[in-house]
Amino acid sequence: MTAIRTEYMTLTHRWEDDRVFNAAWAYDLAFAWDVNPELDVVLGLAGLDGGSAGKVLVPACGTGRHALALAERGFQVQASDLNAAMLARAIEVRGHPRIRYQLADMTQRMGDLTADCDAVFTFCNSFRYILDAAGVHGHLATVRARLRPGGIYVLELALNYAAAAIGQRVRWIVRHDGHEVHACWTLRSLTPPTSMETAEIRIIDEGGTVHELAADQPQRLWTRAALEEFATVAGLSVLAVVDTQGVAISQDEVPVRAYVALQRRAS
Repeated sequence: MTAIRTEYMTLTHRWEDDRVFNAAWAYDLAFAWDVNPELDVVLGLAGLDGGSAGKVLVPACGTGRHALALAERGFQVQASDLNAAMLARAIEVRGHPRIRYQLADMTQRMGDLTADCDAVFTFCNSFRYILDAAGVHGHLATVRARLRPGGIYVLELALNYAAAAIGQRVRWIVRHDGHEVHACWTLRSLTPPTSMETAEIRIIDEGGTVHELAADQPQRLWTRAALEEFATVAGLSVLAVVDTQGVAISQDEVPVRAYVALQRRAS
């Protein structure tokens, strides 16, 4: 596997210091949409869509949008994040009796959360923020340790770097709670298996005041073959790869967004 570029690894406390992530209120507005359609897809992949709630783990939970939606469906949710501002926002606005929030690194123990989870979910491409191979191995090993035998890890993941071009953008507009939010993630450089992307959020509040935030965010890029290799080492098997509508993706297709289901093997 290609080694990670050194300069990405020397960014001390990269995600704790990210300007966009630390403005959790702004990040929350940029992603203020109904997450339930996503949950319909991922719960189906995890075999938990039949109305029987269980225990799930949500590492890199951000401001808790998915954690709360899962709790409202009856699941016992254990949610963690590395960024204190994001976690504080989650606790403040998305607390729930069935959610336990913890400040923890998803590449390590993810706090003192218990094992035997029915499923683990990672949303919003958070898996791509694990940059080095050791971190990926640590995360997948921790996930496997938290899952019950046969349990499923569903992660949202872009599998598109073979077709990526410098300057490629993902952008959207959200109008919520009297604010108009323009969000844009732009690919700045590409040296597989890493990229440097710039996150930009521009918010116009009710009074017309403009708030602008930006941060450079290194991310690891993935092919399906590379993910399968890491999963195998961790004792996980690729069960399915689907698009955002839950439709299976063939080996030859290169989607912008996908959900990948990894199943814990018995041994």
